[in-house]
Amino acid sequence: MGSNKLVYIPSCELAVKPDVLVMKGESQLFSRKGQESSITNPYILVEVYSDSMYREDMHVKLRYYKQLESVQHIIYIEQGVPFVSVYTKQQDSHHWLNEDYATLTMIVTIGDVTLSMQDIYHKVSMTNNSATNA
Repeated sequence: MGSNKLVYIPSCELAVKPDVLVMKGESQLFSRKGQESSITNPYILVEVYSDSMYREDMHVKLRYYKQLESVQHIIYIEQGVPFVSVYTKQQDSHHWLNEDYATLTMIVTIGDVTLSMQDIYHKVSMTNNSATNA
């Protein structure tokens, strides 16, 4: 699914909008009176963050996303410079493996899927000269 879909986090009774979410199977919805229904079982959540949203995305949303039982991967993509951070759930919601990718020559691994950093940052204007040789 694309963006603009709410994800409900029962443990904190909060609904948030990731930039992208990926489902595995049928969506389970949580209905709140007078509000848009929220998905409760995303498989992958993606945030593309900028300087202005960094604090909320990394320090607030990440903590909430990790509490969702269904989430297996959380991906943060930085704008303007090549940097992707992939969090992969290990045995439970308290144990996550974090892998960072910081050059355009690297290959990002998300479960059984691989994406090149060049593909992720295709048509993105880089704000840092170290983008291609960091």
